[in-house]
Amino acid sequence: GLPAREAGVAAQQKAAEECTNSLEELREGFGNLKNGLQVQSLQRLEECRRRHQMLTHQLLQVVSAMEDFATASGAARRNAQLEAHLEARLARLEEDVHAPASARARLEELWVVLRTLLQRGPPSGGATRLADGEAEKTLKLTASQGELLESLQEEIARRKRDIAQFE
Repeated sequence: GLPAREAGVAAQQKAAEECTNSLEELREGFGNLKNGLQVQSLQRLEECRRRHQMLTHQLLQVVSAMEDFATASGAARRNAQLEAHLEARLARLEEDVHAPASARARLEELWVVLRTLLQRGPPSGGATRLADGEAEKTLKLTASQGELLESLQEEIARRKRDIAQFE
């Protein structure tokens, strides 16, 4: 009767606890495995990026050597007009790469303002509360500025790669 049912309930509770413990161990193991794989993937990705950069540089050297050889052997002639056009494009790229420095200065300025506000604390009349609409508008503006900065950083990185390839 009753003692047998109590023993059955106790056995089920023990089995449930064991299952819960096993589940936690599996989750922890899975998390460790996932983290390990992420680290390996990031390392491999970085190695691939370095190899790509090295191969791109080597390719550029080979192409340059071929052009020099073709010019020296008379198989190819220089086109001054095309060279001038390419140099102008390179100059525009360099200008574009250096132009977002003002965006970086603005970002640093905003960080200084933020730090100053955080150090000063709330205004002397007490903390003012933003209305929900104003808070939402501020959050959207901040998010869009963050997206803009990220896109600027990506554009700068892309253009630096372009310049490195031109060199």
